Amino acid sequence: MFDFCENCKRYKVKSEATVAPLEEDEDGIPLKYKEDILAMSKSVNKNSTALERRKEKRIKKEQTI
Repeated sequence: MFDFCENCKRYKVKSEATVAPLEEDEDGIPLKYKEDILAMSKSVNKNSTALERRKEKRIKKEQTI
């Protein structure tokens, strides 16, 4: 606490050691977040595939010029 602070409160911080470990499936994905992780993974894969297709089109276009 600071000397000039009159209304300072002390807060207790939860220790990270008290957090229970998450249950995981056979691939090591936490069950609690599995659906979200798989949805994000699917989205990333879809976007990277689209990016690769655009890159291939651009390369073909540059080669024909």
